[in-house]
Amino acid sequence: MSGAQTALTINEGGRAAFTVVLNARPSAEVGIQMSVARLARAKLVFALSGGRVSPTLLLRFNQSNWSMMQTITVAAQEDADTDNETGLAINNSVTLLSATEYRSVSVPDITVGINDNDPSTLTLSAPTLTPSEGDTVEVTASLNNQAPRASDTTVTLTPTGTATSGTDYNLVSTTIVIPAAEQENTATLTIATDRVRDAAETIILSATSTSPTLAATAITLTITDTTPVLSFAASSYSVQETGGN
Repeated sequence: MSGAQTALTINEGGRAAFTVVLNARPSAEVGIQMSVARLARAKLVFALSGGRVSPTLLLRFNQSNWSMMQTITVAAQEDADTDNETGLAINNSVTLLSATEYRSVSVPDITVGINDNDPSTLTLSAPTLTPSEGDTVEVTASLNNQAPRASDTTVTLTPTGTATSGTDYNLVSTTIVIPAAEQENTATLTIATDRVRDAAETIILSATSTSPTLAATAITLTITDTTPVLSFAASSYSVQETGGN
């Protein structure tokens, strides 16, 4: 038996083909069972005629077609993550009812890798976008590609807006490190309390990262002023003057 590859690399959403043929005329029919490993079936399938797909495939060789190459096509399924897939397996074996001389033949398994086609994204979020004076807000930077990655990801926060850093708020660190084994991490933002009644002030946070190099859509936090305001029930009052010492 020859022609079967032992390794394939496919682009996500794409296909790859390989061929199988027998080396010698069999005394009876030979069946070769091919099966995508169960844990890989969401990622990889056999592409059949008429647009059909299947996780398993049976090749049949006989005394007439034993020397004719049979072509097998595998398809890499689309998914939402951004990770390359490695070590996906196609397990192969000769069926039990095959010609006697082929039953002990070992058919090598095939290892498949899939190159992902989805872009990585960096996202900033906060539990509230309208924090009050005195509040502490955990700002989260998250990646959509699954851990573990090859290295840690460093995210740099850049604050702008009408609020003043160090006076109206304190960003404990402008750097968030997302470990390679994680998909997110946080930075602490503390809103200051003052005794001055202010108009609504904003903190605009943008972010960029390295490994991978990405930019997040900025988020805007609007500070809610909690300074008490003295007010009167009426716009004017009348007081009756009385005599006395």
